[in-house]
Amino acid sequence: MGAFWETGPVPTPGGDGDNTASLADADEAELLDVDDPTSPALVLLGRIVTMKEDGEVIDDGAVYLRKGSIVAVAERNDPPPAGFSNAVVIETGGTIYPGLLDLHNHLVYNVATLWQVPRAFQNRDQWQRNMGYRENVTMPLGVLAGDRETVKAIVRYVETKVLLGGTTTVQGMRSRFGSSTPFYTGAVRNFENTDDDRLPDAGSRIPNLDPSEAGEVDSFRRSLQTKKAYFYHLCEGIDAPTRKHFQNLVDNDLLQTSLVAIHCLALEGPDLTTLAEKGCKVVWSPLSNLLLYGKTIDATRLENVPFTIGCDWTPSGSKNLLEEIKVAWLSAQADGSTLSQEDLVAAVTRNAAQAVGWGDALGTIEKGKYADLLVTDTLANDPYENLIQTTEANVKLVVIAGYPRHGDAELMEQYPPSDGKREDLTVGGRAKQLYLEHPTAPLASLSFAEALATLEASMSRLRELEAELAAAPFGLSAAEDEGGLLLDNDDYPPATPGEPDLLAAATLPESIPLDPPTVIDDPDYFDRLEAIGHLPQVLTGLRGFYQ
Repeated sequence: MGAFWETGPVPTPGGDGDNTASLADADEAELLDVDDPTSPALVLLGRIVTMKEDGEVIDDGAVYLRKGSIVAVAERNDPPPAGFSNAVVIETGGTIYPGLLDLHNHLVYNVATLWQVPRAFQNRDQWQRNMGYRENVTMPLGVLAGDRETVKAIVRYVETKVLLGGTTTVQGMRSRFGSSTPFYTGAVRNFENTDDDRLPDAGSRIPNLDPSEAGEVDSFRRSLQTKKAYFYHLCEGIDAPTRKHFQNLVDNDLLQTSLVAIHCLALEGPDLTTLAEKGCKVVWSPLSNLLLYGKTIDATRLENVPFTIGCDWTPSGSKNLLEEIKVAWLSAQADGSTLSQEDLVAAVTRNAAQAVGWGDALGTIEKGKYADLLVTDTLANDPYENLIQTTEANVKLVVIAGYPRHGDAELMEQYPPSDGKREDLTVGGRAKQLYLEHPTAPLASLSFAEALATLEASMSRLRELEAELAAAPFGLSAAEDEGGLLLDNDDYPPATPGEPDLLAAATLPESIPLDPPTVIDDPDYFDRLEAIGHLPQVLTGLRGFYQ
């Protein structure tokens, strides 16, 4: 899911006395650089929530975008920068934020609906070896992720789900050969595959580190030392054996600044303090924690810890960050935490960018940073409460590298480069449009509607598709790197030697339903959620945000 516009360095505008000098002068040189962004000049007007450390909010402002970057941020009535005399000006009538950054996801699974989690588990191995999970998630996805045309549809579909929720960068799409699949080179950035020096690639690991395995500790250390950010599923569970994985890092001196620790559910308060003191970061995925384990991190323990927020996946987590920050807010309130709504918005913007070493390029709205933005309706006077209240219907515009990719039809239609290439859809009863095309994108010709149709067809005939794949498998080598997608959250251990494999009797269902792309347009979503027998009380308040 690396950006296909090849975001190279952008010339810095002139000094404080002239916000625009030298930009026009640099045009000829920029056009010679084939890796330079190509988005035309665009001006967005509205309330600007910069998310800078000083908390600057411009109530009536203008953001000037050109060639993939933010050229200037100003009051509406300030003189415009040079080179914007013929720019498209969009009166958003809304509130402008940095694009949202999701630091934890397993995207290939996001075509699957919410799993009816049968009980609260103690650790990850337990639910991964549950028969219901095996039959409703692992086996169906194993078939879908091995079919070439279905893979393309999965990629387009889950990428669009990301856009509909206001997210501009996400983690968690890999091919079965271990790298990011080239199919996932589209309209949304990928933390693990960027082709951009300002956005260093992150590494990731899901299986627990086993220090007794030869070379494991050295390999883990090399990853920490060679990556600005290394995502690791740490202590996903609530029992004592799960907490041992944290001690393994301590004992082997692996708590380093590049460590981005996902979940951390079994950690105690002092453990989280230790992570913070070592410069590590925490990714909080409260909904998935609550459904799988019956609890999440006590929000009071995050008050002095650098943390970000991630969705995890749709089988037990949120459809998008707009939902996940609502769960985070409900959890913080239930815990009596002093975490503010501003803290939660920072966790999916500024703090997220800083956590992966991208703070100089993304996460705030200021001159010189990349033009990744989210525009929402203005629902509340407080700009941070406003984002907590926002649903997918309230997403007015999503801009990535200066290109409006999704938003209200009336705003998208004002952007000439997408004229004739936009795709119509409806979200929450509002007319929206998508603009996903680009001449170098492998999936440019595949529309969201076509992807939806392909998925519905494939998911309705899983056994037939499995038989077809057995007769004619994917057939690509690792060198071609267009293989099936990796089911990266199914790393459970094999059955103990001498004991029966309880999953051997699992059977592939004939079909599974496709997960609707938004909460607001999923009429059965809260009924399914609230039917989970051990549903924590804190989640009963989630439905109210969408009514």
